[in-house]
Amino acid sequence: MTKTQGKVRDLDYIFDSVREDMNREIKALGHKSLLRRDFKRIVKRYFKHLFDRIVYNYESVELWRALGVIHGHKILCTRYNPYRFDVNKTDGYYYFYFWESPKRYIETRFKPNSKWKKLIFQNVLSGGDYPEITEDMYKI
Repeated sequence: MTKTQGKVRDLDYIFDSVREDMNREIKALGHKSLLRRDFKRIVKRYFKHLFDRIVYNYESVELWRALGVIHGHKILCTRYNPYRFDVNKTDGYYYFYFWESPKRYIETRFKPNSKWKKLIFQNVLSGGDYPEITEDMYKI
């Protein structure tokens, strides 16, 4: 994860920035260097596993190397109505992912794919529920 500064960093950028150090460590362990395709596959599967735990098991997931915690939460919509999701179907609650990040990543944004946002709402409509938070809890 990098500071956005108005830019979105994709997996290719991240791979290019960590490739040399990562491959040096992998070779020191006696393995072949990691290709871009394999790196992307590993990272995507890692995050799919995390989101499955958040969406279907209602868990808060602690990220690797002290990168913080991702929560699934709900909040009562009082000031706005999200244009992509009908909150009237969910009793006025908006469900979302919240990344509780360390201070060193304060300028970094967490933007999950809309596919995962839809899944959280589909899960709620099927009977799932998440902890409710208030704006004061995380200074939203």
